[in-house]
Amino acid sequence: MKCPYCGSEMMQGKVMALGLGSGLRWKDEYADIRLNDEPKLAALCNGDRISGYRCEKCKKILMDYHF
Repeated sequence: MKCPYCGSEMMQGKVMALGLGSGLRWKDEYADIRLNDEPKLAALCNGDRISGYRCEKCKKILMDYHF
């Protein structure tokens, strides 16, 4: 995937919550969303994880979330 900011190639990976019970969340004044694209049992055992792309040059990470 190409970075929409600089055009460099992005690397695919995952953002992870380290530790049982520590959910990966997005919070703002309007929403509290748990971010996870792992199966529920895997998330319970390994913590939440969500796939994304990282640009080494821009230091940006892009992710899609699903409810």
